Amino acid sequence: MKQICNVKPEDVATTRSNELLTLLGLEDLNLILKERRLRWYGHVERSSGAIKTALDMQVTGSRGKGRPRMTWKQVTERDRKDWKLSTTDPHDRNTWRSGVRSAMRAASQLSGRGSTDVDVAPVPAR
Repeated sequence: MKQICNVKPEDVATTRSNELLTLLGLEDLNLILKERRLRWYGHVERSSGAIKTALDMQVTGSRGKGRPRMTWKQVTERDRKDWKLSTTDPHDRNTWRSGVRSAMRAASQLSGRGSTDVDVAPVPAR
């Protein structure tokens, strides 16, 4: 991304990625992934079929050494808490959809904040 924006080698260490994302008009990939996970989470919570069964299933057997990886359910729970979404919202599709959208807008505004006074050369048209 820094190469696309023609950031000078001496400015590489001080140029932040979120400044470049704002300059290019792009969303932060982490926010997009979080939004997509939460949209799918709402779908799973409303469903009653195999998806819900697989999510609630307990796997038998022993775990390997070390800290276990976070499950999809744990990651979505963390995302939901980060964006302060209620656990009852997914059951009402419209409420959940509007909640996720407004949380995404708020998070993207927060991540887009920051000084954009970086000396970046304009991207040449092709």
